Amino acid sequence: MDKSRRTLVVQKLYEDNLKWEDNEICSGQAQLPMGIIKEGDTVNNCQGNISMRHIPSNTLFGAFNFE
Repeated sequence: MDKSRRTLVVQKLYEDNLKWEDNEICSGQAQLPMGIIKEGDTVNNCQGNISMRHIPSNTLFGAFNFE
C-alpha cells in the first residue's frame, strides 16, 4: 500500500490462475488491472476505504484505508 501514490501492489500469491475479472471493489474506488493476477500487479487510483471481494467465493480479501 502506497498512500502517496494511491496504489496497491500485489506482493505474494497463494493460488495460481486467479483473474482480476473475478474480483471487485466493494467500497471506495480503484482501478483494477486485467488478466491473470501476478506478483507486482498494481491497483491504481485508490480512494477512500477500499474493500476487495472475490466474486465466485463471495470472500472479502482486502481492506485498505486511503483517506
